[in-house]
Amino acid sequence: MLIRLLLLAALVGLTVDVSAAQHTPTGLYDVDYFTLENGLDVVLKKRTHARNVAIRLVVNVGLRNFPCEKRETPHFLEHLLFMGTSKHSVAELKRLIEDHGGSWNGFTTATDTGYQVDIYDQHLPLAINTLYEIITDTIITPEKIESAREIIFRERGGKHSRLTHWLYRNGVFKDAATKGLELLLPGTGVQCPGLITPDGTSEADVKEAYKSYYVPGEYDPCGCRKL
Repeated sequence: MLIRLLLLAALVGLTVDVSAAQHTPTGLYDVDYFTLENGLDVVLKKRTHARNVAIRLVVNVGLRNFPCEKRETPHFLEHLLFMGTSKHSVAELKRLIEDHGGSWNGFTTATDTGYQVDIYDQHLPLAINTLYEIITDTIITPEKIESAREIIFRERGGKHSRLTHWLYRNGVFKDAATKGLELLLPGTGVQCPGLITPDGTSEADVKEAYKSYYVPGEYDPCGCRKL
């Protein structure tokens, strides 16, 4: 799996000596970094004055890994992974974290999809096991796909009219950064000419992405193929 795990914990000793600015407290930026046998990169950061743990699980696939008409595919998975597994419903997953003093959320960027849990340090094993469960055992159904689609539409400001799509393709509503990318990187697919919407993403697209980037497979150290 193409995944990085960022764990801020008050449980692990640190060995890496990183130089810091003159007035920076000693050890502020020290981390412990290693790679598991399955290829999972782990970064640990010690916090001595906290009683909670912050976990960040980052999957190295984002919006730009998909063609423009299917660019929201990883965004679907960000939402679907909180909608239930074969062991727990969406309500049970929510209670599992919140009843132990925790909270969780997700995010999707151009290059990554992330999942985060903040919880009391004594419940660290529960948080890691829950993240593992949603990463490897999420149940994807047509109903959940449509629910995720509606959420993405709301986050994007609702469904746009044909006129709005036409105006955007012709430069209206585009900010300077978007126009700059179009001029600097034409034909690369980095910047889509039209508005990005969840319309073109199908259930099959989402399931294929989940199988390719999330479900555990044989570790491929050279990155020669999807796992």
